[in-house]
Amino acid sequence: MKAKHWINLIGVTLMAGMITFLALRWAISSYAEPTCRRYAETHGQTYVTYFPPDLASADIGTTHMSRDGNCQLRTASGTLETKSLVGASSSGLGASLLVSFALGWEIVFMVSFFCVALALALVTQVFTPGKATA
Repeated sequence: MKAKHWINLIGVTLMAGMITFLALRWAISSYAEPTCRRYAETHGQTYVTYFPPDLASADIGTTHMSRDGNCQLRTASGTLETKSLVGASSSGLGASLLVSFALGWEIVFMVSFFCVALALALVTQVFTPGKATA
């Protein structure tokens, strides 16, 4: 491969990674954490933290990690409880399904990589001098 192609590949990968990171931050800050907080408030608990899905290990301690991550809550007696994000969600299926895709970083990365590569190909095709356009 030519050096130009390597540079394009690295640039597309970095852009797709940045888009993926921003999508994950959006999904966590706008849906996952508020959902965990709302669930804790309605059940007389205190919200501690949200654990995003971890691909390296499917377990956190002795609790099973759900596909969308887990909310860690503190009960009135002071014990920690883990609740899956889907279990804590009381909203319609549409919002949780959309966020489920946003929390699946591998899906977001593949889609954003494809879109960035397509945009780069279109831009270079249009702005490359000497090429005939139809």
